Amino acid sequence: MIIWGQADPHFGPEWGERLHREIPGAKRLEIIPATRHLVMEEQPEKFAALLLIFYRTGERTTANERKAKHFQRSILDRGTTLFLMGRIAFRRGDAELMVTMLYGLFVWLVVEALFSLYLGVFFNVGVDIAVFALFSIPLVMDIRYIKRNRKQKPKNSDSEMIRH
Repeated sequence: MIIWGQADPHFGPEWGERLHREIPGAKRLEIIPATRHLVMEEQPEKFAALLLIFYRTGERTTANERKAKHFQRSILDRGTTLFLMGRIAFRRGDAELMVTMLYGLFVWLVVEALFSLYLGVFFNVGVDIAVFALFSIPLVMDIRYIKRNRKQKPKNSDSEMIRH
């Protein structure tokens, strides 16, 4: 729902109408007469009443929209977790953590692609493939680099470890 002041000196009612048209899932537009930019301050009772009606009638979202929003939040959570893991893994040069991330990235994007197909967001499947390629290539390259360098380092012999 969009609540807009009819006498807004900066953004007139046409802005509210435009937002209502362009925001996917926007269910309702309320233009409050004789109200400027800060509707909630100038008409607090009217503003509160509109919000109560909006929430009580369930106009907010449909079941599919709620599923999609829940899905978006969970994907964002997983993406943030993988990003933070990646920072740690690359700073430490931890190949095992990078492998774990690679598996996590694969599972995350496969699940996201399946949900995208279920919700009919077909474009997102292509995005998932591109994101996997974009993030997995540096991971695989660094995993190989770290493992190759581990093999090339000579192991300390017992005589080297007892140096004084």
